[in-house]
Order: sequence, then C-alpha cells, then structure tokens
Amino acid sequence: MKSTHLLTIAATLLILSGGIAQGLLTHRWLPNAAVFEAVSAIQSLPNNVSDWTSTDIELPEREQQIGGIAGYVQRTYTDRLTGAAVNVLLVTGDSGPISLHPPTACFTGRGFQVVGQPSILALSSQPAAADDASVAPYLSHVFHQADFANSAVEDVVLTRVYWGWSTDGQWQAPTNPRIEFAREPVLFKIYFSETWVPTGDTQQDAGAAQRLMKELLPLIHSRLAQRSNDSNAKVSHE
Repeated sequence: MKSTHLLTIAATLLILSGGIAQGLLTHRWLPNAAVFEAVSAIQSLPNNVSDWTSTDIELPEREQQIGGIAGYVQRTYTDRLTGAAVNVLLVTGDSGPISLHPPTACFTGRGFQVVGQPSILALSSQPAAADDASVAPYLSHVFHQADFANSAVEDVVLTRVYWGWSTDGQWQAPTNPRIEFAREPVLFKIYFSETWVPTGDTQQDAGAAQRLMKELLPLIHSRLAQRSNDSNAKVSHE
C-alpha cells in the first residue's frame, strides 16, 4: 500500500511541473485533429498484460489543465506472481506543453532529491503480433532514468522513474525535447515509476518496471504507429 501511494504522489509531481508558464504564453492547447486521434489511440491500451493486472488511477482535471494534457492513461500494474507494482502514466496533447520539464527538474522543488547520477536506458522489445515483423524485427527505445528520495522523510525507499517522448510508439530521450519535437502537432510522453529499497549489492524489486516495459511497449507501439500511419495517409491524400 505504501509503495502504491508513493507511486501516485510521484505521478502527480510529474504532471504539476509541466505546463503553467507554457499555458500562459500559448494558445492554451486548443485541440487539433491530430490530438483527437492521439487521445483515441491511447484509450485502447489493455488493462492486463501477461502476468500483469492493473488498476486505473484518475488524474484530477486541474492537473490535466496545468500539464496541457488532452488525454491520458494512468494505471498501477501489479505482477500477480511477485506482487511488484509499477505506475504507468501515458499522456498526449499539443507538443509544446507535453515536451516540458523532466522529473529531474521538478522533484527537487517538491521535497525530493536525485540520488546518484541520472542515466539513459536503451532497450529493445519484440513487435506486437499485429505488427509486420519483416519491417520491424525489433523495436528500439531510449529512456531517461533517475532515482529519487523524499528528503523530508527518513526512509530508505527510493522511487525510480523512466521517461521518454514519442510520436509513433518508439520512445526517445532527447536532451531538449521542446526543440526536438517543435514541429510535431501532437506528442506522447510516458513515465514508468517503481519504488525499491537498496539492500547492499541487491535491489529489492528494482527491475520490475523494465520487465513491464518489455511487455507493454510493443502494444503501445502498435496503437501509436497505426495512428501515425493513418495521419500520414490523410495528409498524402489532401
């Protein structure tokens, strides 16, 4: 229960950090056709994946407005074999606000501190069965990765967060996503977060998020890639 509560707090901090200044300076994220299609694409994400079951978590309307979020899926996935829990937050909207502020910038202002050095995680996953394996024999993804500790609490529990951005379901970790995706009409951002306890040379439950990522990312790619292909087809016929 405690770890699930910490994961929910972490997800809330990720949202609140993202879009206040940007919203004041832009068109308040008025929805466009691409955004509507993106919202529809993420809603079909399965609740259960392999040995993982999930519980939906509602994101308050105010937090959606602050983050410039047009649509989202937020769930805690639990491995029924090990009990490990991973929070997944997938959001979409106008590329401006969605590209803003990584957790390394916002957590430190809200009572958390980075533990160790943030790093990059590169991983590959098999495409979903619906994808054409001859075109995509494997999917390559790159994520930012960082551990956080609550400086106001004497606790050994850390929160590990992986995050990245995408337009088509293959995730990237650019240094400046705002510039990288400036020309995109819509953008997706995803966070995987888990709590873990350092225990000498071992990590209790660390790595659960990566196990889930390998199961879930191909399914996300299948939906987002199809949306991207449909959008490109519409443009070519106009």
